[in-house]
Amino acid sequence: MKCIENGSKGLHKTLALVAADFLAIKVDKSIKRPVVAIIGEIFMRDNAPCNGDIANRLEDLGIEVMIGPFSEWIYYSTYRFTRDSRWKNDNIGVIKSKIQGFGQDVIAYSLLRGIKEFTDHQKDVSLHDMLNLCNTYINKFYDGDPPIAMGTSMALYERGVSGLAAILPFTCMPGTVVASVSDTFRKDHNNIPFINIAYDGQDSVSLDTRLQAFAFQVKEYAMAGKQELVRL
Repeated sequence: MKCIENGSKGLHKTLALVAADFLAIKVDKSIKRPVVAIIGEIFMRDNAPCNGDIANRLEDLGIEVMIGPFSEWIYYSTYRFTRDSRWKNDNIGVIKSKIQGFGQDVIAYSLLRGIKEFTDHQKDVSLHDMLNLCNTYINKFYDGDPPIAMGTSMALYERGVSGLAAILPFTCMPGTVVASVSDTFRKDHNNIPFINIAYDGQDSVSLDTRLQAFAFQVKEYAMAGKQELVRL
């Protein structure tokens, strides 16, 4: 934060130092934990006070959590800039969007070049994959979180996650759209645990109960998958 406040000079070096600090923490990796992907509304899922600290609460229940990166929304916004410019026959807009996308790639490469080796790229989902995979449940031309959420869910199911947690603001229409198709998605994908969490800033005992039940289902699902692999 201080680096960014000071103009972001040397930010890639700061990120490398942060990664080194994390790597220095002793971690017991002898017991594998089932992985849950947190998807949904971009701001809420990346800010613990806005989602009831879901990530830490799930980890306390024995779950490994991965959160979709904020960068996917940046790339998605640029994709929409290009698409909409083409729809309007705005050639200048197309050119600007392509320059914007190129600049984003350069900046991302610059920032991540010192920490790529420490990142689990297996679960990185490209925007191209998200928009190709989402159409069974949400049309890719539906602007907003839903195509990203459902495309990511499809991709991560294939890559071995054991559960999905969708975060949405209370009464949020895009989040409600995701919730409306989540049960069909779950049934289509071997009954993978899928929880929708509408957060309005009020914590409750019922949320703890739901998370405990979800964590239990995730562990059972992961164990059943391992047993199936052994039989195969």
